[in-house]
Amino acid sequence: LSMAYVGRLLTSWAPQEQLRSLHTRFVDTTHPGDIPTLRGEVIEVVDIASEKCARVSLTMTDQHGHTKITGEAVVAFPSDTFTRLEYSEPLPDCPRMSRWQ
Repeated sequence: LSMAYVGRLLTSWAPQEQLRSLHTRFVDTTHPGDIPTLRGEVIEVVDIASEKCARVSLTMTDQHGHTKITGEAVVAFPSDTFTRLEYSEPLPDCPRMSRWQ
């Protein structure tokens, strides 16, 4: 479920077909009842195979600020969009994780 939130963060920011790579690492266990907050930040703009791409640093933390997932993605964009590429806020409609019954 946690990785689904990371995927949703990226695809709410850019269409899936623009995603060129995604690498993540589970740092800690996400427990039932945790409230995840996801952040993405453009850390570099690079040319890859004649495409303008943004390298995006990704993190997911819980309500206590403990890091649960870290990662990085590469997203292709038209060159005129790089003046407005930054995303750093909680996922707005992220439900609480519930205990499996």
